[in-house]
Amino acid sequence: MLQDVFGIVLWLLTSWWLLAPVSLLTLWLVINAMAKNDFFIGLVQEGDMRFVVKGENLARIILNAKDYHLDKKGIVTKNEEVPGYKRIQAWYDKMLGVFGFYWIGIPPTWHMHEYEFEYGRKVEDDLFGVKLTSDTLKNLHLAHTYQVVAKNVLLKDSFRIEVSFNLVVRAYDPTKAIFVLKGKWWTPLTSAVLGAIADEVNNYSYAQWLAMDKLAKNKSKELSAFVKAVEAINDLLQRDTGMTVESIQYSGFKLSDKQDEAVAATQAMELAQLKGRALLWEAKNKAKITKAEGDASNQVALDRWAAVGRDVLIAEAGAKSVENFRPEQPGAVLTLGGQGPVPTYQVGNGGGQPARAPAPVQTKKKSNPGKGGPAKTTNPGPTTGP
Repeated sequence: MLQDVFGIVLWLLTSWWLLAPVSLLTLWLVINAMAKNDFFIGLVQEGDMRFVVKGENLARIILNAKDYHLDKKGIVTKNEEVPGYKRIQAWYDKMLGVFGFYWIGIPPTWHMHEYEFEYGRKVEDDLFGVKLTSDTLKNLHLAHTYQVVAKNVLLKDSFRIEVSFNLVVRAYDPTKAIFVLKGKWWTPLTSAVLGAIADEVNNYSYAQWLAMDKLAKNKSKELSAFVKAVEAINDLLQRDTGMTVESIQYSGFKLSDKQDEAVAATQAMELAQLKGRALLWEAKNKAKITKAEGDASNQVALDRWAAVGRDVLIAEAGAKSVENFRPEQPGAVLTLGGQGPVPTYQVGNGGGQPARAPAPVQTKKKSNPGKGGPAKTTNPGPTTGP
């Protein structure tokens, strides 16, 4: 009997290394089971935070994120925003944190907090489907993407559309979001965001929104106008909800129900505008052609009037010359249009020779009876003519 016991003890002492892997595996399974059930220790995934409570009061927040930490006020802060920041952890968190585990405390006094979270869950295969859902959670994502849909948003030309966006929401003040608002931060946050989006959409007409939609799909889905609209209310969101919007991305839009008639009217209006532009182009070209033809016709008319004017001036000049011509004046000539002097001919002078100037006529002097004797006559000389 003693020999058998001694043999067993001796075997255990010499073969412990064979039992070590089994022992370590058993220990790992036990620790993992404890962490999954939040018994003494808990599991915190990368990018999540969990809340340790003592009784009903918050004891501490465990944040598992490489680039973020909680400052003294409990605000989630980027490490790079704090010059010289160095993470400080308790020894048990350093040891357990290698495996993703964190110390909770002795149950049941110390335990992980649970809360009801209401949010809009995306409906599969529906860009505009969001269903309000409630889940019981033990963690809070540092950052998460949620789909939101602005419904029946009025455009400035009375169209109504539904616009889908993706919001990247990050925790800012988790104590406010989880303990003050009891996890019901999603509804007030999205209501404020959708209001800001609707105010921006109101500035567009349907045609302008179509152009914007095409631009967003071809280039970037992040629209600066909506980013600025949300940034303007981010301080309000942080204060009232404990969350902040990191980014907003446009997904798409569709017309609200019973908008088919409005679309048909818009298409008819666009077609009318196209026809109107075509008619205007045709009228402008016709006007150019008519003007060119008119200019040519006017030039012909001007040339004709100029010719007629020259003839009239020549005729007037000729008439004036004839009018001023006095044949009884010695050396009188008739000029026509600058043709030089034209000799005059006397009819019946025999042979068509130029007529002589008529000799001066001498008159008889009457005698003065008072001085005696008859009056003398003067020989007038020879005369030509019949």
